[in-house]
Amino acid sequence: ADEIRSYRALKVLAAATFSSTSVSICVREDSEDLTGASHMLAKGMSLTMPKGKGQIAGSSNSMMRTIALFSPESQLLGVTLLDAAQVDSWIKFCWTEIEVPMGALLSGSEVLRNSTDIVKRKIVSAVTKIDYHLQNKIFMLGNAITTADVAICAALMAAVSNNLWDPTFDYGKNQELQNVKKWFKHVSCEDFFSCALSMQ
Repeated sequence: ADEIRSYRALKVLAAATFSSTSVSICVREDSEDLTGASHMLAKGMSLTMPKGKGQIAGSSNSMMRTIALFSPESQLLGVTLLDAAQVDSWIKFCWTEIEVPMGALLSGSEVLRNSTDIVKRKIVSAVTKIDYHLQNKIFMLGNAITTADVAICAALMAAVSNNLWDPTFDYGKNQELQNVKKWFKHVSCEDFFSCALSMQ
């Protein structure tokens, strides 16, 4: 039940809401991925596509991609193959630089609880790279929302709720991180994101 309220489920719900794809998410009783290996970041969610088109289990990122592929008119993967590659690259960046460190810290391990400052610095470093990328851009891929925006925004919302990143904090002089702060506020306040949050 907690998984349906996680940022991972939020990513899937937000992508589905944005693309107007009717899906249902359920949480399997086991917390194992498809290979049978327990993994703290790939909880036991499965996605049921509309009109009996199938059920997908696996990571929230693969579920977002499936939703985008089922609704190409949403352009959640961009317009071209190069766009799709860039979207995938940013999702992988989010996974390795934000989600994995945050997930490791929040896993409950006593050893890792003392690593909060390290994880905060890692997240701020990732946010700094995103901020640089967002110069002269509204969204991660220019002027349209993609699954990269959804994934990064949901992960940063989790970082905020776990006190690992503060979008209101001034991290340096010269209004540092203003691009990403503006982007974060814009994406998180979009109707589709608010709707996805209300479904949790």
